[in-house]
Amino acid sequence: DGALVGTQDLSVGVDGRWSMYPTALLFTDEDNETRAGWVNSIQIHNLALPDGYIAALGGATANGIPLTTNGPAYEQYDFNGNLNSSVGGNPLTVGFAAPAVSAGVTYSNVTIAGGAAQAAAFTRGTFFSLVHGLEANGGGSGLNQYTLLFDVMFPSRPSGWAALYQNTTANSDDAECFINPSQGIGISGNYAGTVADGTWNRLAIVVDNVAGTFTTYVNGAPAQQNTGLTLDGRWAIGPSLLFFADNDQENAAGLVNSLQLRPTAMLPAEVAHLPLPVVFPA
Repeated sequence: DGALVGTQDLSVGVDGRWSMYPTALLFTDEDNETRAGWVNSIQIHNLALPDGYIAALGGATANGIPLTTNGPAYEQYDFNGNLNSSVGGNPLTVGFAAPAVSAGVTYSNVTIAGGAAQAAAFTRGTFFSLVHGLEANGGGSGLNQYTLLFDVMFPSRPSGWAALYQNTTANSDDAECFINPSQGIGISGNYAGTVADGTWNRLAIVVDNVAGTFTTYVNGAPAQQNTGLTLDGRWAIGPSLLFFADNDQENAAGLVNSLQLRPTAMLPAEVAHLPLPVVFPA
């Protein structure tokens, strides 16, 4: 029921007794050390969940074990010739601000990690607006625990910067996350990792206002982390948000192949399972 009982050290190592193969049996034993029972819910993960995560799951409920990796409803956009949602959600809309003189989005076939894909190219100053349908979480009035996933490429950055997303939908404030002139990802003077120009990258931004953390990843590897976030503060998402927008032109033209907004703060091990920018599993 979420309480840690104990741990054991396994000396058999990789592919030993406790490794699981494509088939496993539940509730059985070779010499009848079994008993009758009832089962309401079973879940299996392909990663070791941390103690705190198990504790948060708590005890048995009529609704079963909460969904985690596949999670509650999420919204995804794959830019296959349009701005429609691939999974849940409203179509994206396009806006623009200086230095753009009009909104500019085109679609083209690209090669990403050796595979063919279609991507949307946007001019500097063009941004996408999303009115999402996800419920507030974390005990606040906004989306306080979420993950943003981007498959993006920035050919160059004339300002030295590339804005990734902004929670002020009038585009009247700084973006909430940037790539800086040194190709690091982050915010508030804390930048790390390498998001190289002219290269497709899978970027993950994991926000947990309950834990107070803002964490970024580049191709599955942790980049940097900010702490001290507050419930319903700057990094909480309201009913809508902007992609690639910034109020004072710290932005860049780019290409985007896929975007996803999950209403959960993904674990580091979960993000590590999404290292290559090709397709997001649900």
